[in-house]
Amino acid sequence: MKIEYSKEDDALYITLKEADVADTDELTEDIIIDYDNGGNIVGIEVLDASQHVDIKNISISTKLESQEEVKTIR
Repeated sequence: MKIEYSKEDDALYITLKEADVADTDELTEDIIIDYDNGGNIVGIEVLDASQHVDIKNISISTKLESQEEVKTIR
């Protein structure tokens, strides 16, 4: 899983798995879901992210083998 935030676009993108996007569904005006060929969710985009998420305090926790790495987006 990878989380990216574009301050310039105020957009947050969460990649759940690396795959080509075959279909997109607009859940709301600000939340877009991307699907692969099998209908599995591969990513979630949140537009106007600062209105929906506390961007200053997002913590990303990723398991790396037997260690856990935590990063904070600022």
